[in-house]
Amino acid sequence: CHDASVYINVKPSQKQKPDHIKMDSQQRSLCFISLAFLFITCSSAEFLIQQVTQGRGTENNSSYSLDANLGVTRVLRDERPSSKIVTIAGYSVIKGRGEPYESSVFEAAVLYVVGNANDGGAGYISLYVRIEETESLPFGWELNNVDLKLFVHNPKLNKYLTVTDGALKRFNGVKKESGFGQLIALSTFENTNEGYIVQDTCSFGAEILIVKPAEVQEKVTFISNPPDNVFTWKILRFSNLEDKFYYSADFLVGDRYWLWAKHSRYKHMGSAAAWYPIRSGYGVGVNNIILLADLNDASKGYLVNDAIIFEAEMVKVSVTNIVSKMDTQETSLGVTRVLREERPSSKIVTIAGYSVIKGRGEPYESSVFEAAGYKWRLVLHVGRAGYISLYVRIEETETIPYGLEVNVDLKLLVHVPKLDKYLTVTDGAVKRFNAEKKEWGFEQLIDLASFENTNEGYIVQDTCSFGAEIFIVKPAKVQEKVTFISNPPRNVFTWEIPHFSDMEDKFYYSDDFLVEDRYWRLGFNPKGQTQSLQTLGERLICAAAWYPIRSGYGVGVNNIILLADLNDASKGYLVNDAIIFEAEMVKVTVTNIVSV
Repeated sequence: CHDASVYINVKPSQKQKPDHIKMDSQQRSLCFISLAFLFITCSSAEFLIQQVTQGRGTENNSSYSLDANLGVTRVLRDERPSSKIVTIAGYSVIKGRGEPYESSVFEAAVLYVVGNANDGGAGYISLYVRIEETESLPFGWELNNVDLKLFVHNPKLNKYLTVTDGALKRFNGVKKESGFGQLIALSTFENTNEGYIVQDTCSFGAEILIVKPAEVQEKVTFISNPPDNVFTWKILRFSNLEDKFYYSADFLVGDRYWLWAKHSRYKHMGSAAAWYPIRSGYGVGVNNIILLADLNDASKGYLVNDAIIFEAEMVKVSVTNIVSKMDTQETSLGVTRVLREERPSSKIVTIAGYSVIKGRGEPYESSVFEAAGYKWRLVLHVGRAGYISLYVRIEETETIPYGLEVNVDLKLLVHVPKLDKYLTVTDGAVKRFNAEKKEWGFEQLIDLASFENTNEGYIVQDTCSFGAEIFIVKPAKVQEKVTFISNPPRNVFTWEIPHFSDMEDKFYYSDDFLVEDRYWRLGFNPKGQTQSLQTLGERLICAAAWYPIRSGYGVGVNNIILLADLNDASKGYLVNDAIIFEAEMVKVTVTNIVSV
Protein backbone atom coordinates (compact mmCIF):
# COMPACT_ATOMS: atom_id res chain seq x y z
CA CYS A 1 0.00 0.00 0.00
CA HIS A 2 1.08 3.57 -0.47
CA ASP A 3 1.23 6.92 1.17
CA ALA A 4 1.61 10.02 -0.96
CA SER A 5 2.41 13.72 -0.84
CA VAL A 6 0.71 15.41 -3.77
CA TYR A 7 0.77 18.73 -5.56
CA ILE A 8 -2.42 19.58 -7.47
CA ASN A 9 -2.62 22.26 -10.11
CA VAL A 10 -5.67 23.73 -11.81
CA LYS A 11 -4.17 24.75 -15.13
CA PRO A 12 -5.25 27.94 -16.93
CA SER A 13 -5.40 28.21 -20.69
CA GLN A 14 -2.04 28.82 -22.34
CA LYS A 15 -3.54 32.02 -23.85
CA GLN A 16 -4.00 33.54 -20.40
CA LYS A 17 -1.44 34.72 -17.93
CA PRO A 18 -0.79 31.69 -15.68
CA ASP A 19 -2.17 31.88 -12.19
CA HIS A 20 -0.53 28.74 -10.90
CA ILE A 21 -1.98 27.34 -7.71
CA LYS A 22 0.47 25.07 -6.00
CA MET A 23 -0.28 23.55 -2.62
CA ASP A 24 2.18 23.49 0.23
CA SER A 25 3.33 19.88 0.56
CA GLN A 26 3.07 19.77 4.33
CA GLN A 27 0.06 21.97 5.08
CA ARG A 28 -2.06 20.83 2.16
CA SER A 29 -0.71 17.48 1.06
CA LEU A 30 -3.49 15.74 -0.78
CA CYS A 31 -3.25 12.44 0.97
CA PHE A 32 -1.21 10.55 3.47
CA ILE A 33 -3.04 7.33 2.88
CA SER A 34 -3.42 5.00 5.83
CA LEU A 35 -1.10 2.01 5.83
CA ALA A 36 -3.21 -1.06 6.51
CA PHE A 37 -2.04 -4.25 8.18
CA LEU A 38 -4.07 -7.35 7.43
CA PHE A 39 -3.93 -10.15 9.97
CA ILE A 40 -6.15 -12.60 11.80
CA THR A 41 -5.90 -12.92 15.58
CA CYS A 42 -5.53 -16.33 17.15
CA SER A 43 -9.04 -16.18 18.55
CA SER A 44 -11.08 -14.22 16.03
CA ALA A 45 -11.02 -13.95 12.26
CA GLU A 46 -14.16 -11.85 12.24
CA PHE A 47 -12.89 -8.48 13.36
CA LEU A 48 -10.68 -6.16 11.38
CA ILE A 49 -8.56 -4.06 13.69
CA GLN A 50 -6.96 -0.82 12.63
CA GLN A 51 -4.23 1.18 14.40
CA VAL A 52 -4.88 4.92 14.26
CA THR A 53 -2.71 8.10 14.22
CA GLN A 54 -2.89 11.61 15.57
CA GLY A 55 -4.61 13.78 12.99
CA ARG A 56 -7.66 11.60 13.29
CA GLY A 57 -9.73 13.89 15.46
CA THR A 58 -10.89 13.28 19.00
CA GLU A 59 -14.32 11.77 18.61
CA ASN A 60 -12.92 8.26 18.99
CA ASN A 61 -10.28 9.25 21.52
CA SER A 62 -12.54 11.07 23.99
CA SER A 63 -12.26 8.33 26.59
CA TYR A 64 -8.46 8.34 26.62
CA SER A 65 -7.01 9.90 29.74
CA LEU A 66 -3.63 10.16 31.40
CA ASP A 67 -5.03 8.37 34.43
CA ALA A 68 -5.80 5.35 32.27
CA ASN A 69 -2.08 5.02 31.54
CA LEU A 70 -1.09 4.80 35.21
CA GLY A 71 -0.06 1.25 35.96
CA VAL A 72 1.22 0.65 32.44
CA THR A 73 3.95 -1.99 32.27
CA ARG A 74 6.93 -1.58 29.95
CA VAL A 75 9.29 -4.51 29.57
CA LEU A 76 11.89 -5.55 27.00
CA ARG A 77 11.42 -8.98 25.45
CA ASP A 78 13.15 -11.07 22.78
CA GLU A 79 10.07 -12.45 21.05
CA ARG A 80 8.64 -10.64 18.06
CA PRO A 81 5.01 -9.43 18.16
CA SER A 82 2.65 -12.14 17.00
CA SER A 83 0.02 -10.06 15.18
CA LYS A 84 1.85 -7.42 13.16
CA ILE A 85 5.18 -5.66 12.59
CA VAL A 86 5.53 -2.43 10.58
CA THR A 87 8.96 -1.06 9.71
CA ILE A 88 9.13 2.59 8.58
CA ALA A 89 12.18 3.42 6.48
CA GLY A 90 11.81 7.19 6.66
CA TYR A 91 10.96 8.24 10.22
CA SER A 92 12.03 11.84 9.53
CA VAL A 93 9.47 12.06 6.72
CA ILE A 94 6.68 10.88 9.01
CA LYS A 95 7.69 13.34 11.71
CA GLY A 96 8.36 16.23 9.33
CA ARG A 97 4.96 16.26 7.74
CA GLY A 98 3.30 17.08 11.06
CA GLU A 99 0.48 14.57 10.63
CA PRO A 100 -0.13 11.16 12.17
CA TYR A 101 0.86 8.08 10.22
CA GLU A 102 -2.04 5.73 9.62
CA SER A 103 -1.67 2.14 8.57
CA SER A 104 -3.86 0.51 6.00
CA VAL A 105 -6.37 -1.99 7.27
CA PHE A 106 -4.73 -5.02 8.81
CA GLU A 107 -7.17 -4.83 10.84
CA ALA A 108 -5.13 -1.51 11.45
CA ALA A 109 -3.00 1.00 13.39
CA VAL A 110 -2.51 4.73 13.97
CA LEU A 111 0.79 6.32 14.93
CA TYR A 112 1.17 9.81 16.43
CA VAL A 113 4.82 10.72 16.00
CA VAL A 114 4.52 13.99 17.92
CA GLY A 115 2.13 12.52 20.50
CA ASN A 116 -1.62 12.69 20.89
CA ALA A 117 -2.22 15.74 23.09
CA ASN A 118 -5.82 14.62 23.66
CA ASP A 119 -4.49 11.56 25.48
CA GLY A 120 -1.74 13.16 27.57
CA GLY A 121 0.72 12.26 24.83
CA ALA A 122 2.48 15.59 24.23
CA GLY A 123 6.17 14.79 23.92
CA TYR A 124 5.52 11.09 23.37
CA ILE A 125 5.02 8.59 20.57
CA SER A 126 1.33 7.61 20.67
CA LEU A 127 0.00 4.40 19.13
CA TYR A 128 -3.54 3.04 18.91
CA VAL A 129 -5.57 0.20 17.46
CA ARG A 130 -8.90 0.78 15.75
CA ILE A 131 -11.53 -1.79 14.85
CA GLU A 132 -12.65 -1.46 11.22
CA GLU A 133 -15.41 -2.62 8.88
CA THR A 134 -17.92 -2.66 11.74
CA GLU A 135 -20.83 -2.18 9.36
CA SER A 136 -20.95 -5.96 9.02
CA LEU A 137 -21.49 -6.38 12.76
CA PRO A 138 -24.99 -6.49 14.32
CA PHE A 139 -26.50 -3.34 15.78
CA GLY A 140 -25.30 -2.69 19.34
CA TRP A 141 -22.17 -4.81 18.88
CA GLU A 142 -19.45 -4.73 21.52
CA LEU A 143 -16.09 -6.46 21.61
CA ASN A 144 -15.21 -6.09 25.27
CA ASN A 145 -12.40 -8.56 25.78
CA VAL A 146 -9.33 -7.57 23.76
CA ASP A 147 -5.94 -8.15 25.37
CA LEU A 148 -3.74 -5.53 23.69
CA LYS A 149 0.04 -5.15 23.62
CA LEU A 150 1.90 -2.57 21.54
CA PHE A 151 5.61 -2.74 20.71
CA VAL A 152 8.60 -0.63 19.73
CA HIS A 153 11.62 -2.44 18.28
CA ASN A 154 15.06 -1.67 19.68
CA PRO A 155 17.58 -2.85 17.04
CA LYS A 156 20.52 -1.98 19.31
CA LEU A 157 19.40 -4.60 21.83
CA ASN A 158 17.49 -6.71 19.31
CA LYS A 159 14.53 -6.63 21.69
CA TYR A 160 11.00 -5.26 21.68
CA LEU A 161 9.75 -2.72 24.21
CA THR A 162 6.39 -4.21 25.18
CA VAL A 163 3.70 -1.87 26.50
CA THR A 164 0.53 -3.13 28.20
CA ASP A 165 -1.63 -2.23 31.17
CA GLY A 166 -3.28 -5.60 31.90
CA ALA A 167 -6.80 -4.27 31.33
CA LEU A 168 -9.04 -5.73 28.64
CA LYS A 169 -10.01 -3.20 25.97
CA ARG A 170 -13.63 -2.65 24.98
CA PHE A 171 -14.52 -1.75 21.42
CA ASN A 172 -18.02 -0.68 20.37
CA GLY A 173 -19.84 1.74 18.09
CA VAL A 174 -18.84 4.71 20.24
CA LYS A 175 -15.30 3.66 21.15
CA LYS A 176 -13.49 2.09 18.22
CA GLU A 177 -9.94 2.91 19.29
CA SER A 178 -7.69 1.92 22.14
CA GLY A 179 -3.99 2.25 22.77
CA PHE A 180 -1.38 4.29 24.61
CA GLY A 181 -0.94 8.05 24.43
CA GLN A 182 2.40 7.69 26.19
CA LEU A 183 3.84 4.70 24.35
CA ILE A 184 7.42 6.00 24.67
CA ALA A 185 8.89 9.44 25.38
CA LEU A 186 9.90 11.19 22.16
CA SER A 187 13.23 12.26 23.66
CA THR A 188 14.03 8.62 24.49
CA PHE A 189 12.84 7.34 21.13
CA GLU A 190 14.97 9.84 19.17
CA ASN A 191 18.06 9.48 21.38
CA THR A 192 20.61 7.66 19.22
CA ASN A 193 22.16 6.10 22.32
CA GLU A 194 18.89 4.31 23.06
CA GLY A 195 18.91 2.54 19.70
CA TYR A 196 15.27 2.76 18.59
CA ILE A 197 16.03 4.55 15.30
CA VAL A 198 18.78 3.27 13.01
CA GLN A 199 19.47 5.00 9.68
CA ASP A 200 16.11 6.80 9.90
CA THR A 201 14.31 3.44 10.22
CA CYS A 202 12.10 2.27 13.08
CA SER A 203 9.61 -0.54 13.73
CA PHE A 204 6.37 -0.88 15.68
CA GLY A 205 4.20 -3.90 16.38
CA ALA A 206 0.99 -5.18 17.91
CA GLU A 207 -0.42 -8.26 19.58
CA ILE A 208 -4.19 -8.57 19.71
CA LEU A 209 -5.70 -11.51 21.57
CA ILE A 210 -9.43 -12.11 21.97
CA VAL A 211 -10.20 -13.30 25.51
CA LYS A 212 -13.15 -15.68 25.73
CA PRO A 213 -14.19 -16.05 29.39
CA ALA A 214 -14.25 -19.63 30.66
CA GLU A 215 -17.74 -21.10 30.73
CA VAL A 216 -16.94 -23.60 33.48
CA GLN A 217 -14.86 -23.66 36.63
CA GLU A 218 -13.22 -26.31 38.77
CA LYS A 219 -14.84 -26.23 42.21
CA VAL A 220 -12.97 -27.91 45.06
CA THR A 221 -14.96 -28.79 48.21
CA PHE A 222 -13.51 -30.38 51.35
CA ILE A 223 -15.51 -33.13 53.07
CA SER A 224 -14.76 -34.25 56.63
CA ASN A 225 -15.11 -37.93 57.54
CA PRO A 226 -16.70 -39.01 54.24
CA PRO A 227 -18.64 -42.33 54.04
CA ASP A 228 -16.61 -45.53 53.76
CA ASN A 229 -13.46 -43.68 54.66
CA VAL A 230 -11.63 -46.56 56.40
CA PHE A 231 -9.66 -49.08 54.33
CA THR A 232 -7.90 -52.17 55.71
CA TRP A 233 -5.09 -53.93 53.85
CA LYS A 234 -3.81 -57.30 55.10
CA ILE A 235 -0.47 -58.51 53.69
CA LEU A 236 0.49 -62.18 53.99
CA ARG A 237 3.97 -63.80 53.75
CA PHE A 238 5.67 -60.56 54.62
CA SER A 239 9.13 -62.16 54.85
CA ASN A 240 8.91 -63.23 51.20
CA LEU A 241 8.35 -59.68 49.87
CA GLU A 242 11.06 -58.26 47.59
CA ASP A 243 12.89 -54.93 47.80
CA LYS A 244 10.33 -52.84 45.88
CA PHE A 245 7.04 -50.99 46.29
CA TYR A 246 3.81 -52.94 46.63
CA TYR A 247 0.36 -51.50 46.09
CA SER A 248 -3.03 -52.38 47.56
CA ALA A 249 -6.23 -52.77 45.61
CA ASP A 250 -8.02 -49.51 44.77
CA PHE A 251 -10.55 -48.15 47.25
CA LEU A 252 -13.11 -45.43 46.65
CA VAL A 253 -13.46 -42.43 48.96
CA GLY A 254 -15.03 -39.11 47.97
CA ASP A 255 -15.43 -40.01 44.26
CA ARG A 256 -11.70 -40.78 43.88
CA TYR A 257 -9.89 -44.11 43.86
CA TRP A 258 -6.90 -44.47 46.18
CA LEU A 259 -4.45 -47.20 47.03
CA TRP A 260 -1.83 -47.97 49.62
CA ALA A 261 1.83 -48.40 48.77
CA LYS A 262 4.57 -49.78 50.96
CA HIS A 263 8.24 -50.72 50.80
CA SER A 264 9.40 -53.58 52.95
CA ARG A 265 13.17 -53.08 53.19
CA TYR A 266 13.68 -49.51 54.43
CA LYS A 267 15.14 -48.91 57.90
CA HIS A 268 11.75 -47.37 58.62
CA MET A 269 8.86 -49.59 57.68
CA GLY A 270 8.70 -48.08 54.25
CA SER A 271 6.49 -45.28 53.12
CA ALA A 272 2.79 -45.80 53.13
CA ALA A 273 1.11 -43.49 50.62
CA ALA A 274 -2.30 -42.44 49.42
CA TRP A 275 -2.21 -42.29 45.64
CA TYR A 276 -4.13 -39.86 43.41
CA PRO A 277 -4.90 -41.60 40.09
CA ILE A 278 -5.09 -38.55 37.81
CA ARG A 279 -1.27 -38.32 37.91
CA SER A 280 0.14 -41.78 37.29
CA GLY A 281 2.85 -42.67 39.80
CA TYR A 282 2.18 -39.66 42.01
CA GLY A 283 1.80 -40.21 45.74
CA VAL A 284 2.43 -38.66 49.14
CA GLY A 285 3.00 -40.58 52.33
CA VAL A 286 4.85 -41.03 55.60
CA ASN A 287 8.40 -42.36 55.63
CA ASN A 288 8.60 -43.06 59.33
CA ILE A 289 5.35 -44.90 59.94
CA ILE A 290 7.19 -47.64 61.87
CA LEU A 291 10.77 -48.82 62.38
CA LEU A 292 11.58 -52.25 60.99
CA ALA A 293 13.09 -53.09 64.36
CA ASP A 294 9.75 -52.44 66.04
CA LEU A 295 7.89 -54.27 63.31
CA ASN A 296 10.03 -57.40 63.79
CA ASP A 297 9.81 -57.25 67.60
CA ALA A 298 7.35 -60.04 68.40
CA SER A 299 6.47 -58.35 71.69
CA LYS A 300 5.04 -55.38 69.79
CA GLY A 301 2.48 -57.55 68.04
CA TYR A 302 2.64 -55.88 64.60
CA LEU A 303 3.79 -58.94 62.69
CA VAL A 304 1.77 -62.09 63.45
CA ASN A 305 2.19 -65.31 61.52
CA ASP A 306 4.27 -63.42 58.95
CA ALA A 307 1.32 -61.14 58.21
CA ILE A 308 0.77 -57.40 58.73
CA ILE A 309 -2.34 -55.23 58.60
CA PHE A 310 -2.46 -51.58 57.46
CA GLU A 311 -5.45 -49.37 58.00
CA ALA A 312 -6.08 -45.98 56.39
CA GLU A 313 -8.70 -43.50 57.56
CA MET A 314 -9.44 -40.64 55.18
CA VAL A 315 -10.25 -37.88 57.67
CA LYS A 316 -10.76 -35.16 55.06
CA VAL A 317 -10.90 -35.33 51.27
CA SER A 318 -11.52 -32.86 48.50
CA VAL A 319 -14.20 -33.38 45.87
CA THR A 320 -13.63 -31.62 42.56
CA ASN A 321 -16.51 -30.79 40.22
CA ILE A 322 -16.56 -28.94 36.90
CA VAL A 323 -19.51 -26.54 37.11
CA SER A 324 -20.90 -23.64 35.12
CA LYS A 325 -19.54 -20.25 36.05
CA MET A 326 -22.44 -18.17 37.40
CA ASP A 327 -20.73 -16.63 39.71
CA THR A 328 -7.87 -0.08 42.00
CA GLN A 329 -4.84 -0.60 40.13
CA GLU A 330 -1.31 -0.83 41.50
CA THR A 331 2.08 -1.53 40.04
CA SER A 332 5.09 -2.97 41.83
CA LEU A 333 8.38 -4.36 40.54
CA GLY A 334 7.13 -4.34 36.94
CA VAL A 335 4.04 -6.41 37.81
CA THR A 336 0.67 -4.91 36.89
CA ARG A 337 -2.40 -5.60 39.00
CA VAL A 338 -5.75 -4.41 37.68
CA LEU A 339 -9.39 -5.27 38.42
CA ARG A 340 -11.53 -6.43 35.52
CA GLU A 341 -15.02 -7.88 35.09
CA GLU A 342 -14.30 -10.60 32.53
CA ARG A 343 -13.75 -14.16 33.74
CA PRO A 344 -10.45 -15.93 32.99
CA SER A 345 -10.48 -17.72 29.65
CA SER A 346 -8.33 -20.79 30.39
CA LYS A 347 -9.12 -22.05 33.90
CA ILE A 348 -11.09 -21.22 37.06
CA VAL A 349 -10.60 -23.11 40.32
CA THR A 350 -12.94 -22.47 43.27
CA ILE A 351 -11.79 -23.82 46.65
CA ALA A 352 -14.59 -24.36 49.17
CA GLY A 353 -12.35 -24.87 52.17
CA TYR A 354 -9.52 -22.33 52.10
CA SER A 355 -8.73 -22.92 55.78
CA VAL A 356 -8.03 -26.59 55.01
CA ILE A 357 -5.59 -25.70 52.25
CA LYS A 358 -3.83 -23.22 54.50
CA GLY A 359 -3.76 -25.54 57.50
CA ARG A 360 -2.15 -28.51 55.82
CA GLY A 361 0.97 -26.57 54.88
CA GLU A 362 1.30 -28.12 51.41
CA PRO A 363 0.65 -26.64 47.97
CA TYR A 364 -2.68 -27.32 46.30
CA GLU A 365 -2.54 -28.65 42.74
CA SER A 366 -5.53 -28.45 40.42
CA SER A 367 -6.55 -31.17 38.02
CA VAL A 368 -5.00 -31.09 34.55
CA PHE A 369 -6.67 -28.75 32.06
CA GLU A 370 -6.07 -27.98 28.41
CA ALA A 371 -5.39 -24.50 27.03
CA ALA A 372 -3.81 -23.31 23.79
CA GLY A 373 -3.12 -26.90 22.71
CA TYR A 374 -1.13 -27.97 25.79
CA LYS A 375 -1.91 -29.56 29.19
CA TRP A 376 -1.46 -27.50 32.37
CA ARG A 377 -1.99 -27.52 36.11
CA LEU A 378 -2.42 -24.67 38.61
CA VAL A 379 -0.21 -24.86 41.73
CA LEU A 380 -1.24 -22.75 44.74
CA HIS A 381 0.94 -21.98 47.75
CA VAL A 382 -0.60 -20.29 50.79
CA GLY A 383 1.53 -18.20 53.14
CA ARG A 384 4.87 -18.51 51.38
CA ALA A 385 6.83 -15.47 52.63
CA GLY A 386 3.57 -13.79 53.61
CA TYR A 387 1.93 -14.06 50.18
CA ILE A 388 -0.41 -16.16 48.14
CA SER A 389 1.74 -17.70 45.39
CA LEU A 390 0.27 -19.11 42.20
CA TYR A 391 1.99 -20.92 39.33
CA VAL A 392 1.14 -22.70 36.11
CA ARG A 393 2.93 -25.96 35.35
CA ILE A 394 3.02 -27.54 31.90
CA GLU A 395 2.10 -31.23 31.99
CA GLU A 396 2.43 -34.28 29.75
CA THR A 397 5.56 -32.83 28.18
CA GLU A 398 6.56 -36.20 26.77
CA THR A 399 4.33 -35.36 23.79
CA ILE A 400 6.30 -32.16 23.07
CA PRO A 401 9.22 -32.55 20.62
CA TYR A 402 12.67 -32.50 22.18
CA GLY A 403 14.18 -29.05 22.50
CA LEU A 404 10.90 -27.23 21.88
CA GLU A 405 10.06 -24.14 23.95
CA VAL A 406 6.48 -23.05 24.55
CA ASN A 407 6.29 -19.25 24.71
CA VAL A 408 3.35 -18.08 26.80
CA ASP A 409 1.65 -14.79 27.59
CA LEU A 410 0.44 -15.54 31.14
CA LYS A 411 -2.11 -13.84 33.38
CA LEU A 412 -3.12 -15.15 36.80
CA LEU A 413 -6.31 -13.99 38.50
CA VAL A 414 -7.97 -13.85 41.92
CA HIS A 415 -11.75 -13.49 42.17
CA VAL A 416 -13.19 -10.73 44.38
CA PRO A 417 -16.82 -11.79 45.01
CA LYS A 418 -17.51 -8.57 46.92
CA LEU A 419 -16.92 -6.57 43.71
CA ASP A 420 -17.68 -9.41 41.29
CA LYS A 421 -14.37 -8.64 39.60
CA TYR A 422 -11.06 -10.38 39.06
CA LEU A 423 -7.72 -9.08 40.25
CA THR A 424 -5.53 -9.68 37.18
CA VAL A 425 -1.78 -10.05 37.65
CA THR A 426 0.73 -9.93 34.79
CA ASP A 427 4.19 -8.59 34.09
CA GLY A 428 4.14 -8.34 30.29
CA ALA A 429 7.05 -10.76 29.87
CA VAL A 430 6.76 -13.90 27.75
CA LYS A 431 7.17 -17.08 29.81
CA ARG A 432 9.32 -19.82 28.29
CA PHE A 433 8.27 -23.33 29.25
CA ASN A 434 10.77 -26.08 28.46
CA ALA A 435 12.24 -29.28 29.88
CA GLU A 436 14.22 -27.34 32.51
CA LYS A 437 11.58 -24.74 33.38
CA LYS A 438 8.09 -26.25 33.59
CA GLU A 439 6.57 -23.80 36.06
CA TRP A 440 5.93 -20.05 35.84
CA GLY A 441 3.86 -17.71 37.93
CA PHE A 442 3.96 -15.10 40.66
CA GLU A 443 5.40 -15.74 44.11
CA GLN A 444 3.82 -12.50 45.33
CA LEU A 445 0.43 -12.85 43.65
CA ILE A 446 -1.30 -11.05 46.54
CA ASP A 447 -0.16 -10.46 50.10
CA LEU A 448 -1.74 -12.82 52.61
CA ALA A 449 -2.97 -10.04 54.91
CA SER A 450 -5.01 -8.44 52.10
CA PHE A 451 -6.29 -11.77 50.85
CA GLU A 452 -7.55 -12.84 54.28
CA ASN A 453 -8.92 -9.43 55.22
CA THR A 454 -12.72 -9.86 55.17
CA ASN A 455 -13.16 -6.21 54.17
CA GLU A 456 -11.28 -6.87 50.93
CA GLY A 457 -13.79 -9.53 49.89
CA TYR A 458 -11.56 -12.25 48.44
CA ILE A 459 -12.77 -15.00 50.80
CA VAL A 460 -16.50 -15.57 51.42
CA GLN A 461 -17.62 -18.41 53.71
CA ASP A 462 -14.16 -19.99 53.53
CA THR A 463 -14.41 -20.10 49.71
CA CYS A 464 -12.09 -18.43 47.19
CA SER A 465 -11.39 -18.65 43.44
CA PHE A 466 -8.31 -18.39 41.26
CA GLY A 467 -7.87 -18.40 37.51
CA ALA A 468 -5.44 -18.39 34.62
CA GLU A 469 -5.22 -17.13 31.05
CA ILE A 470 -2.71 -18.78 28.78
CA PHE A 471 -1.98 -17.59 25.25
CA ILE A 472 0.73 -19.03 23.03
CA VAL A 473 2.96 -16.37 21.49
CA LYS A 474 3.95 -17.23 17.93
CA PRO A 475 6.27 -14.48 16.63
CA ALA A 476 5.30 -12.96 13.31
CA LYS A 477 7.26 -14.48 10.44
CA VAL A 478 6.97 -11.44 8.17
CA GLN A 479 6.92 -7.69 8.58
CA GLU A 480 5.53 -4.83 6.57
CA LYS A 481 8.36 -2.55 5.44
CA VAL A 482 7.49 0.99 4.40
CA THR A 483 9.98 2.92 2.21
CA PHE A 484 9.57 6.52 1.01
CA ILE A 485 10.34 7.38 -2.62
CA SER A 486 10.70 10.99 -3.75
CA ASN A 487 9.60 12.02 -7.26
CA PRO A 488 8.87 8.52 -8.55
CA PRO A 489 8.73 7.89 -12.33
CA ARG A 490 5.59 8.99 -14.22
CA ASN A 491 4.37 10.89 -11.19
CA VAL A 492 2.44 13.64 -13.02
CA PHE A 493 -1.17 13.06 -14.13
CA THR A 494 -3.23 15.51 -16.22
CA TRP A 495 -7.02 15.38 -16.37
CA GLU A 496 -8.88 17.52 -18.92
CA ILE A 497 -12.65 17.84 -18.37
CA PRO A 498 -14.83 19.21 -21.24
CA HIS A 499 -18.45 20.43 -20.98
CA PHE A 500 -17.89 21.66 -17.45
CA SER A 501 -21.16 23.62 -17.31
CA ASP A 502 -23.19 20.49 -18.05
CA MET A 503 -21.85 18.58 -15.03
CA GLU A 504 -24.18 17.78 -12.11
CA ASP A 505 -23.76 18.44 -8.37
CA LYS A 506 -21.90 15.21 -7.55
CA PHE A 507 -18.41 13.76 -7.45
CA TYR A 508 -16.74 12.79 -10.72
CA TYR A 509 -13.62 10.62 -10.92
CA SER A 510 -10.79 10.49 -13.43
CA ASP A 511 -9.42 7.37 -15.04
CA ASP A 512 -6.98 5.41 -12.88
CA PHE A 513 -3.30 6.30 -13.17
CA LEU A 514 -0.39 4.16 -12.05
CA VAL A 515 2.36 5.46 -9.73
CA GLU A 516 4.70 2.99 -8.00
CA ASP A 517 2.57 -0.10 -8.66
CA ARG A 518 -0.59 1.43 -7.18
CA TYR A 519 -3.54 2.87 -9.06
CA TRP A 520 -4.84 6.32 -8.12
CA ARG A 521 -7.46 8.67 -9.44
CA LEU A 522 -8.66 12.22 -8.92
CA GLY A 523 -12.15 13.19 -7.89
CA PHE A 524 -13.97 16.52 -7.71
CA ASN A 525 -17.42 18.13 -7.42
CA PRO A 526 -17.97 20.74 -10.14
CA LYS A 527 -20.55 22.58 -8.03
CA GLY A 528 -18.18 22.75 -5.08
CA GLN A 529 -19.16 22.36 -1.44
CA THR A 530 -19.84 24.79 1.37
CA GLN A 531 -16.77 25.14 3.58
CA SER A 532 -17.60 26.13 7.15
CA LEU A 533 -14.15 27.67 7.60
CA GLN A 534 -14.83 30.14 4.78
CA THR A 535 -17.45 32.84 4.43
CA LEU A 536 -20.91 31.26 4.50
CA GLY A 537 -22.17 30.45 1.06
CA GLU A 538 -18.82 30.39 -0.72
CA ARG A 539 -18.47 27.17 -2.65
CA LEU A 540 -15.20 25.50 -3.52
CA ILE A 541 -13.93 22.92 -5.94
CA CYS A 542 -12.94 19.75 -4.06
CA ALA A 543 -10.17 17.61 -5.59
CA ALA A 544 -9.05 14.28 -4.12
CA ALA A 545 -6.65 11.41 -4.70
CA TRP A 546 -8.48 8.14 -4.16
CA TYR A 547 -7.07 4.99 -2.62
CA PRO A 548 -8.69 1.91 -4.19
CA ILE A 549 -8.07 -0.69 -1.43
CA ARG A 550 -10.70 1.05 0.73
CA SER A 551 -13.72 1.54 -1.49
CA GLY A 552 -14.94 5.14 -1.45
CA TYR A 553 -12.05 6.33 0.70
CA GLY A 554 -10.28 9.50 -0.35
CA VAL A 555 -8.65 12.60 1.03
CA GLY A 556 -8.35 15.93 -0.68
CA VAL A 557 -8.20 19.70 -0.50
CA ASN A 558 -11.37 21.66 0.05
CA ASN A 559 -9.99 25.06 -0.85
CA ILE A 560 -8.11 24.34 -4.05
CA ILE A 561 -10.00 27.15 -5.86
CA LEU A 562 -13.07 29.34 -5.33
CA LEU A 563 -15.82 28.90 -7.88
CA ALA A 564 -15.82 32.67 -8.28
CA ASP A 565 -12.19 32.56 -9.39
CA LEU A 566 -12.83 29.53 -11.57
CA ASN A 567 -15.63 31.33 -13.43
CA ASP A 568 -13.67 34.55 -13.78
CA ALA A 569 -12.74 34.57 -17.45
CA SER A 570 -9.78 36.84 -16.75
CA LYS A 571 -8.18 34.10 -14.67
CA GLY A 572 -8.09 31.70 -17.56
CA TYR A 573 -9.04 28.51 -15.73
CA LEU A 574 -12.18 27.75 -17.76
CA VAL A 575 -11.65 27.94 -21.50
CA ASN A 576 -14.24 26.75 -23.98
CA ASP A 577 -16.14 25.22 -21.07
CA ALA A 578 -13.18 22.96 -20.23
CA ILE A 579 -10.91 22.69 -17.17
CA ILE A 580 -7.60 20.91 -16.63
CA PHE A 581 -6.42 19.36 -13.34
CA GLU A 582 -2.88 18.16 -12.81
CA ALA A 583 -1.62 16.01 -9.91
CA GLU A 584 2.04 15.51 -9.10
CA MET A 585 2.91 12.69 -6.71
CA VAL A 586 5.90 14.24 -4.93
CA LYS A 587 6.50 11.45 -2.46
CA VAL A 588 4.97 7.99 -2.13
CA THR A 589 5.53 4.99 0.07
CA VAL A 590 6.21 1.51 -1.18
CA THR A 591 5.24 -1.27 1.19
CA ASN A 592 6.71 -4.75 0.94
CA ILE A 593 6.04 -7.84 3.03
CA VAL A 594 9.44 -9.26 3.94
CA SER A 595 10.75 -11.97 6.25
CA VAL A 596 11.70 -10.90 9.75
